[in-house]
Amino acid sequence: MELFQIYTIRGSRLWPAAIYQQEQTGELTQLHSLEEIKQTLIANEEIGVCEYSSLGDFTIDDVMFYKKGMIGSIVGPVPFTPINQMTLDHVLSIKEAAEIWKLSDGNIIRKAIDRGNFEKGEVRKSGSTWLISYAGMQRMYEAVPETKEEDFPRLRVHKMEFNFEKGKMKPIPLF
Repeated sequence: MELFQIYTIRGSRLWPAAIYQQEQTGELTQLHSLEEIKQTLIANEEIGVCEYSSLGDFTIDDVMFYKKGMIGSIVGPVPFTPINQMTLDHVLSIKEAAEIWKLSDGNIIRKAIDRGNFEKGEVRKSGSTWLISYAGMQRMYEAVPETKEEDFPRLRVHKMEFNFEKGKMKPIPLF
């Protein structure tokens, strides 16, 4: 399954998310490419967003609509594997995860584990080694690790500029 990661202009991150266009009949049509999303934002000024759970669950009733002015950028489509469909290829040691996400030596991940920030099924200890699901790392840190950013396209909806008069960031629409 391929989904999108959405960054809002306020800095929040939505992952994993399916994106929809609302037809005039009220029906929702799932969008599968950044070009479809861009055309929908141009035509309708909004998109429907449905975040999946770590098990890949969602209902169409969960769709929330985001105005174009709320969206900073969208990355994807990005592969997403629900926890209940993972194979050994989707499991990492702390060291592997830290290298892929560029998180120093893994202490950041250990602290997140100690704080209980990972969900059930995303992390477990095998002897003295912590094992972490790729999906758990995506949820906690980024859907697309910095080491793989060039592999996935990004649609920039707004750029952020500093407004010196108000002393804060101001979103500038790109289309």
